[in-house]
Amino acid sequence: MKTFENLEAWQKAKELAIQIYRAFRTCRDYGFRDQVCRAALSVPSNVAEGVERITPAEFRNFLGMAKGSAGEVRSQLILAEELGYISRSDFHQLLEQSVRVSQLLGGLIRSVHEGRTLQLGDRINRPGSNHPLGEKPSITPVTTQLT
Repeated sequence: MKTFENLEAWQKAKELAIQIYRAFRTCRDYGFRDQVCRAALSVPSNVAEGVERITPAEFRNFLGMAKGSAGEVRSQLILAEELGYISRSDFHQLLEQSVRVSQLLGGLIRSVHEGRTLQLGDRINRPGSNHPLGEKPSITPVTTQLT
């Protein structure tokens, strides 16, 4: 079975979390730094946990939490830039990354909801299956890009 590491949404969320940690490494507002880092870490963590869950509904729920955390990160980035905690160039780069992560998560949520093919390459079984990726997934080629 393929893993969450194969999902582009998880890969981009992981990279965003790393970049957030680096950008706020020297921030002396420790409460703010800790909150933005926790929110950023929550995004890939929730994607990973969702993939490991049993049902598509659980998977979708964790993807929703990940998307919510991505929104929290965007809000905190706006505040950080206005407070002078990060440079304008870092702000724009991180904001662009966070928007892309949100878009990927939104597409993945729609895919799970509609039972379409995932970026993992495996088809999600309909209700009643034991795992969102199925015990013996039927491989279906990806024919559409998720947006």
